[in-house]
Amino acid sequence: MRKGLAIIKSFRVRKQIMKSRLALNFKRVIALTVLLGVNAFFTGKVLSNELPILDFGGDFTLVNHNGLTAKLSDYQGKVVVMSFGFTSCPDICPVTLNQLKQLMSKLGDQSVDLQNLFISIDPKRDTPSVLKEYLGYFDSTFIGLTGKLDEIKDVSRKYHSSFKKHNLKHKEEYVFGHTVSVFLIDKKGQLRGHYKIESEFERLLKDVETLVFSDADKEQLKTSSHISIKPSMEVEGAWIRALPPTVKSTVAYMTFKNKGSKADQLVGITSSLAKVTEIHESYVEDGIALMRRVNDIVVPANGELKLEPRGLHAMMLDINKAPKEGEEILLTLSFKHAGDVSIYARVRKSAGMDHSHH
Repeated sequence: MRKGLAIIKSFRVRKQIMKSRLALNFKRVIALTVLLGVNAFFTGKVLSNELPILDFGGDFTLVNHNGLTAKLSDYQGKVVVMSFGFTSCPDICPVTLNQLKQLMSKLGDQSVDLQNLFISIDPKRDTPSVLKEYLGYFDSTFIGLTGKLDEIKDVSRKYHSSFKKHNLKHKEEYVFGHTVSVFLIDKKGQLRGHYKIESEFERLLKDVETLVFSDADKEQLKTSSHISIKPSMEVEGAWIRALPPTVKSTVAYMTFKNKGSKADQLVGITSSLAKVTEIHESYVEDGIALMRRVNDIVVPANGELKLEPRGLHAMMLDINKAPKEGEEILLTLSFKHAGDVSIYARVRKSAGMDHSHH
C-alpha cells in the first residue's frame, strides 16, 4: 500500500516538474518573440537598408550655376547631399561647405557617387556665375542652384527648411537667418535624413557610406566597365562622350553579350540625361559621312553586338545638361527577353584612338 502511494507521489512530482519546465520554455519563447517583434517595430523600414524614407522632400526645378534648368531628378543614380545658404554668408555656410568637402575626401574614389547641391536663398546677389565661382573655391564638383525667390521658397518649404532676410544698418547690406541642416537624398531621389552637420558629421558620413557602399543598386552595378544584371545579357565597356555644353546631344557606346540560347532584341534605352535615346548608324556613301536611325537591334544567340564609334551607337537627344568628364550616368536598357538591364556609363572624351564624327 505504502509502496503504491510512493509511486503515485513520485509520478505527481515528475509531472509537476515537466509542467514547470514547459511553462519556463514557453515564457522564453514568448520573451524572444516579443523581443523580435519590438525590434521589428522600432526599426520599421530601417531593417532593409538601415535608413528610413522620410515623408517630405521631393523633386523640384531650379537653375544651376551654368544657367541651365536643373531638376533634382537629374541626379538620380547618385547620392545627393543638399544644403541651403548664400555666398555672402561670412561664417556658417563656409564651415558647412568645408565639412562637405571633408565628406568627399573621406569617401575617396567613391566620391564620384556623391553629388553636393547648394541652393542659394539670395537669388538677387547669387547669380549663376557668382555661385559657380564661389563653390569652385571649395570643390569643383559642387553644384549651385538658384531661381526666382518664390521657387526657392517652395523648395525650402518642401524640405521643412526656412530662411528670413535681415537688413543691416550699413547702407543696403543684408544677411539671412536660415536652417543649417543638410539633407541626404538617395539614388532614387528619396529623402533619407537631415543633419546639423557641425554636430552630426560622423552620423552623416556613416549614412552617406550606407547609401554609397551598401545600396542594392550599387551591389548589382559592380563597375561601369562590366555589369551583368540579367544572366542572359551582359553589358561591357559602357561610356558616354563628353562634349561642349553648347551641344544638345551626345552618344553612348557599349558591347552587348547575349549568353542566352536565342536572339534578343533591344527595344529601348532610357536615362535621366536625355529625353530620347535612339540607335543610329554612321556610314560612308560616295565619300560622304552619313547617319541613319536603326529600329531593329538584335543581339544574336550566344553572340555579341557592339555600339562603337563610326558604327552603331546610342544617340542621346535633347539632353538636359552637358555631362561632365568622369561623371557616371545611369542607363536602363530594355530587351525583349532579358528585360531591363541597368548600368552606369562613365563620361569621357574618347575611347582612345577613335575617329568618330560626333
